[in-house]
Amino acid sequence: MRRRDWLTATASGVLMAVVGCGGPALPATAKVLGRVTLDGTPLAKGVVMFYPDRAKGTVGRMAVAPIGSDGRFELSSFKPGDGAIIGHHLVAVVCETDPPTMEQTKMQPPPVVRSLIPEKYTRPESSGLKFEVKTGAANEFLLELRRHSAEKGG
Repeated sequence: MRRRDWLTATASGVLMAVVGCGGPALPATAKVLGRVTLDGTPLAKGVVMFYPDRAKGTVGRMAVAPIGSDGRFELSSFKPGDGAIIGHHLVAVVCETDPPTMEQTKMQPPPVVRSLIPEKYTRPESSGLKFEVKTGAANEFLLELRRHSAEKGG
């Protein structure tokens, strides 16, 4: 009986491996870690999103990560902590006030969820944040957000 159980388990494992091999291969990824600051202070919440830059030939799935209370993040694309697809990325960051509670939604007017960072950072095409994820590199990025541009007229 034990031998039959072992054979059944082995056959099931082989079957799953064969069936699993039929799907498309996932694109190569590399681990990506980083930190987000706003005017030099770690951003204590939010989400970081790396969008493949199609204009530079990078195609695939976006990578995302929650921002920890210390401003740190670790990107995931297909499974937790696997990083981002190799290549060039445009980056967006979203950090908003907490959504209103059920009780607060009954208030007139109800509280509005608002961005805690400049709106330009919430869209990859306007954030100005661009990074290249490389194979075998220490892909650690500092995302330095500013309330006011250091340039003239900002």
